[in-house]
Amino acid sequence: MIVVKTVKIPVHHAITKRKLFILNRLTAKTTYGVWFLSKLFEEHSLKGSYSDRDTFCGQVKEECKLPSAMVQCCFDTASWMWRSYREQLKDWNCELKRAKGEWRKKLLKRKPQKPFSRGMNRKVPIWFDYRIGSIERSKVKLCPYVARASTLKKGVKVTIPLNPVKYHLDLLQKGGIKSFQIVKKDEKFFVHVKVEYEVPDQPVNAVRGVDLGVRRSAASV
Repeated sequence: MIVVKTVKIPVHHAITKRKLFILNRLTAKTTYGVWFLSKLFEEHSLKGSYSDRDTFCGQVKEECKLPSAMVQCCFDTASWMWRSYREQLKDWNCELKRAKGEWRKKLLKRKPQKPFSRGMNRKVPIWFDYRIGSIERSKVKLCPYVARASTLKKGVKVTIPLNPVKYHLDLLQKGGIKSFQIVKKDEKFFVHVKVEYEVPDQPVNAVRGVDLGVRRSAASV
């Protein structure tokens, strides 16, 4: 059975101020790219197809000053945000038709909001795929792994030292790294790594109870 898990790895505290400046600028630009694409999704009622991406890729690249591959990753994020919003709105409308009394009043206050309806009050991470980033073993003793991400300068990458714990190391070593995000939270940077690995199927003869937890999606007792 193939399992995909995302692990949150903190950026090493020894990262230089220059690299922090680059990360701040890079994440600000990609957030602007997602915001600009989100506006195009609303104005043109885009569905998130490849033709939509190809049609507006050049415009976004010129407006946001981002490489083509990074624009496509921004497009994927904006597309996911709008797809999620439309699904929530559809479910909300269905529930509103059946709702009555006090529940209807509460439901009206819970109408799903469009992406960026409250402005750009936080940075929105994008997924860095193999074209614009990678997670690699480090060649220095400071840290066992680093993230290498494309910057706003053509052909220039920034090396981000990571500070993984044993749990992260075990997962990175046994699985295949698919992509990663650079996330800023509480003035600190983290790298969210998506790892794909295989686990053996466990035949189950009988199930007496099921526990839905955080560490495991389901466990039988």
